[in-house]
Amino acid sequence: MSPIVEELKFDQTNLEPCTKALQDAVNNNKRLRSISIKDCPLALGAMTQLLNAIYYHPAIKSVDFNTAKIPNQELNSIGEPIGKLLLANAQITALRFPCALSPENIASLKVGLDANTSLEFLGMEVFEDANNDAFYFTRTNTSAHLRDMFLSNKGLREILIRLSDCENGLNEQLLDSIAKSTSIESLTIENLSAGKPINHSLAHKDSIKHLNLKMKFDDHLDMEFGIKRLFQEFHTSEGLENLANELSDNKNLLSFNLTVGPNEDPQR
Repeated sequence: MSPIVEELKFDQTNLEPCTKALQDAVNNNKRLRSISIKDCPLALGAMTQLLNAIYYHPAIKSVDFNTAKIPNQELNSIGEPIGKLLLANAQITALRFPCALSPENIASLKVGLDANTSLEFLGMEVFEDANNDAFYFTRTNTSAHLRDMFLSNKGLREILIRLSDCENGLNEQLLDSIAKSTSIESLTIENLSAGKPINHSLAHKDSIKHLNLKMKFDDHLDMEFGIKRLFQEFHTSEGLENLANELSDNKNLLSFNLTVGPNEDPQR
């Protein structure tokens, strides 16, 4: 009931026993503008309940639970409450979350993004849906939903995507989908493959003015060996040369950043 607290920010805090208290805090404090949950263990269903609590919240504009430790079972269905939030909440401008690329999630996110007019920043850490193989997506509308996920949204200005390590082609489909966005100006792609640094559609996307690519090698590898191996991959696949050639024709690009290093370690 605080009259002055406008931001809740948790970092590496065990929130598993606090689900009810967290939901009450969000429900009761109508001044809250921002919620951030990073590296916090959450009980099964807790994130869904929290999202349900802010569907019609009058002040919240930013929600970030990208690195929250959500049970895998919930990751496969988290798209539904996120899609409903995008449908119901007219003032959300920034949203970052982890999400499995399940058919249900993809369909829900597409509906929410199609209808939303206020969202400016979207961050997604995507995971492979272990319940379905690549052939399943071709037999359903999932590929079509994924292909056009960002097509109808006209408000997004910045997208951050952390790709999964899946080999079923969903990463490429997701990047092709982003390339169809008509409003995107800033794009960050993390966990990018050295062999396929960026696809043709994104490299030639006229609306993108700021492009950030982040490539990593395994944490257990020695730094020097990892860098050498990465550029060997570049050389073998001609990835670096192709990347330069692709971007050379984009005259609207104002900034480009390529980060190479171990996973999530800014000190190295």
